[in-house]
Amino acid sequence: MDKMYGVLVQDSQYHTIGPFNQEKVFFHFINIYPEIRINEDIKLDPVIDVKKRFQFQARKHSTQEGVLEGFNLRYEGGEDIPLIHWSGSLVLVRRAKAKLGHDLYDILSKSSEKDTKQIAKEIDNAIATCNKRVVWAKEQIINPRKAAKERKARFGNEIYELLWNIARVDNIQRRTDEAYNRCLEDLSALGLSEFQS
Repeated sequence: MDKMYGVLVQDSQYHTIGPFNQEKVFFHFINIYPEIRINEDIKLDPVIDVKKRFQFQARKHSTQEGVLEGFNLRYEGGEDIPLIHWSGSLVLVRRAKAKLGHDLYDILSKSSEKDTKQIAKEIDNAIATCNKRVVWAKEQIINPRKAAKERKARFGNEIYELLWNIARVDNIQRRTDEAYNRCLEDLSALGLSEFQS
């Protein structure tokens, strides 16, 4: 999406709250969920229901004088706004699992300093935190069927490239199997297993 910003129109009773008397609040999509530190690895795919009402926080814009900037946007009832492309969700799932690995390593490497109940509790907490991150990432996929279709298309592109260069590719069967297994792993990691066939 080229347009990565939007405008919120505040209810009239909120125009005079804060330092500015502003009807409009501008926002950039990276400010919707600043806590996940969206970067170049995570492709944004914002889908906002403009018919719904929003709740958000506002602050003075960092570069534009007299302009309010919105952040921490949610739908009025607190519901998250789907924002991340399925490939970004996959990045977040992998990061959550990698962080779990680091956390478990740290816990177990210091296990001689703790009793088994404390170790078990720390492991349970680390797993619960990882699960929350994974669930949140999966919930950002608003169209699972489309996500599965796009991932399968990526698999198709990989196979096409292999077959197009078949004269220069060694062990075509192994490479095809690897590409297929990567596709299955991604679908499974995103909870899209029902769309595998």
